[in-house]
Amino acid sequence: MKKLAFCLGIGCIYFVSCSKKDGNTSGSIQGKWIRETAVDWVTAGGITYKDTVSFPSTAYSEFRTDGKVYTYNGGVNGADQYDTSYYEVKGNTIIIGNINSSERDTAVIQTLTANKLSVYIKYVDLSDIYESWATFRK
Repeated sequence: MKKLAFCLGIGCIYFVSCSKKDGNTSGSIQGKWIRETAVDWVTAGGITYKDTVSFPSTAYSEFRTDGKVYTYNGGVNGADQYDTSYYEVKGNTIIIGNINSSERDTAVIQTLTANKLSVYIKYVDLSDIYESWATFRK
């Protein structure tokens, strides 16, 4: 699902409220971003799990001017995965997927400069909580 692909590639998910003062968001999202890391915290059944993924330098998310993002996971976990989705930036959030349906994921842009992108994702499914922090560089 795009949710997991974006989180682990950026990552991405359900809406999380955050204000612009939480980070520097002065850059442009457009361009090719090299995936660096994703740190995921999952709380399920009262137990919290942490997973850190370091991506190879071939992993990327490329945000194009046509409103599409092209993502490659770099062969993490032995699987080459490519994905194409639509994206939209609204303030300090980025929405990935079908913009006009519930099949979309939303992340908070914490840092966006000419060379650095970091996002935060959180969603709650009944009593389970999923959070992810992902970093990219140009």
